[in-house]
Amino acid sequence: MDIETIKSNLLTVIKQFNDNRANILSAANQQGGQDAVAKLEANFDDLNNQYDQLLEQELDVNNAAYSGLSDQADSETTQLQASLSNLQDINQTITLCSSVISTVASIVTMV
Repeated sequence: MDIETIKSNLLTVIKQFNDNRANILSAANQQGGQDAVAKLEANFDDLNNQYDQLLEQELDVNNAAYSGLSDQADSETTQLQASLSNLQDINQTITLCSSVISTVASIVTMV
């Protein structure tokens, strides 16, 4: 997976969250209360920060781990998009968001 696709996918997820923020946070509140809302908002703040880091860093695409991590980021981002669309399990959405953050952070720190 190339870095431009990862950036595009992350931007899509961030936009999807921002465009549907009220519905997503309402579902989070119904399913998990204020704690779930706070976790979700914090995770999306972190996701925005990782996206910004990705834009700023010059990545080592020749690193042996890059290919696997970029494929993982693509897969996790796709799952997160689906989770944001159906809002069936807000805990899954929170977990997926955390996973995307962690994977992108791993890519960013490969410089």
